[in-house]
Amino acid sequence: MVNSKRLLVSFLIICLTFTMVLAGCGNNSANDKEPTPSTGNSNTPSTEPAKEAEAELEPVTLKWFIMGEKREDTTMVFDHFNERLQEYLPNTKVEFELVPQPEFADRWELAAAAGEKFDLAWTGYVHDFVDQVNKGAYLPITDLFEQYGAEMREEIPNWIFDYSRVDGELYAIPSYKDMFDLRAGLRTPKALADKYWDYDKAEKVFFNRDGREWTREDYDVLEAYMEKLKAAGELKLGLSDTLFSRLSNGTALVGGKAGPYTVRENDDSFKVQLRFESPAVKLYYDVMAEWFKKGYIRKDILSNQNRRQDEGKPEGYTLWFHTSYVNQSETETKNNGFPIEVIPVEKDWRILPESASSATAIPRTAKNPERAMMLINIMNTEQGKELLNILAFGKEGVHYTKVTDSQIELPPIDTRVNPNILGFVAGNSFNVYASEPPIEGYESFSAYVKEIMENAIVSPLVGFKPDISKIDTKLAQLSAIASEYQGLQLGAIANHEKVYEEFIDKLHKAGSEEVRVELQKQVDAFLTSKGISVPAR
Repeated sequence: MVNSKRLLVSFLIICLTFTMVLAGCGNNSANDKEPTPSTGNSNTPSTEPAKEAEAELEPVTLKWFIMGEKREDTTMVFDHFNERLQEYLPNTKVEFELVPQPEFADRWELAAAAGEKFDLAWTGYVHDFVDQVNKGAYLPITDLFEQYGAEMREEIPNWIFDYSRVDGELYAIPSYKDMFDLRAGLRTPKALADKYWDYDKAEKVFFNRDGREWTREDYDVLEAYMEKLKAAGELKLGLSDTLFSRLSNGTALVGGKAGPYTVRENDDSFKVQLRFESPAVKLYYDVMAEWFKKGYIRKDILSNQNRRQDEGKPEGYTLWFHTSYVNQSETETKNNGFPIEVIPVEKDWRILPESASSATAIPRTAKNPERAMMLINIMNTEQGKELLNILAFGKEGVHYTKVTDSQIELPPIDTRVNPNILGFVAGNSFNVYASEPPIEGYESFSAYVKEIMENAIVSPLVGFKPDISKIDTKLAQLSAIASEYQGLQLGAIANHEKVYEEFIDKLHKAGSEEVRVELQKQVDAFLTSKGISVPAR
């Protein structure tokens, strides 16, 4: 999916890494033409050595521009990868250009501008995928996919590939992984929740939201809790500022990477709206202003530059929000060293139309695009499970011990060699070995993730990519204005009503309605192309 969101990139990286190191071994049938997350089952592809026809391939060396970190055993791991690769793709060697995440976007821009020759390139959350396509950085690969991607089409749901399509053309193969939006969960010390939290009322209110935006009733549940904490002298630092990011759950972001435009998941009219004009965001600003005055929000919220550091501390915040997986309370308790309760504040998971956060493209400078697609096909299917895990964990017997076909045991943390390349970066994360014990009720964390995807609400806008070439300047202006008024999210702005009116007025004068109308046209055209009717505007 998904969605994670772009407002929480650093948190997404943590979630994705956690998913990577925990394995999955189910394969998915995926020839459905409708965008559905049903994964089903398929026959396990053959892991026999490469076909006789492939054995006649000319010797080539593929250059792979990929996100990763060089380690002390990197050369050994890559040599082992190339040795084993001969079993699957004869006469093929890979040279890896490892680039650390903080440097990746800038390094790629320089490489693309200079016309450096690479056969494969990772693409994902560090830069705008559509922008890269429009610059001509990647080859269109629809035909290559049809010719060399048969195994991928058998194992990966068809709708996954829509994440890397632009104007109907495929430009990358998305990593098959957790594609859903991150369901929000309230964190609070368990000792306080046991005394003051109303579990029954909270579940009734939150789980009946059904995709709707937050209302006063939702906030009243939180306020009743904070009121009791304050009266008992146990409020401490009160509410963290992480709630605002959860308001976009249930919305599809349709304005490009930074555009503040959304479509509500449960809106059958598919109306594009400027996010900051929505009733939900205006209500949020009003509530935060009230809560700041009541002392539920720390007084130094505006000047504090590292507010997240006080989450998960005994004397820190008593309420903060992030994603909510199964057994999240146990995970938070273990990570923070004292009992923490994680309470879901929404019931459903959603798959939204953002670009894939991880994918593999074939650059326009590729010397061997056909062989590159053959390798991508292997790395994203059961056939290449061994190769993927070499990159993710290293060499069996040296860097890990195999316990079962999908479970491994890593050495003690102080002697462990971190992976050169994260599993979700190199291929299908559901084929990455599990290095942690299975969670209760599931064969693995990966099995839990697949269950989420099977039951998630799929946005009809999956695959939508806005063309912002006509409105990019205005979008940049709108985003700059929004940055000026982020203080409204914190509740500490005096005369917030007047400041809000000033904010919206600036957005209007900068052309927000013109941008909205253009995006609405594109959304309507996309939905119509999929046979979905839209109302007359």
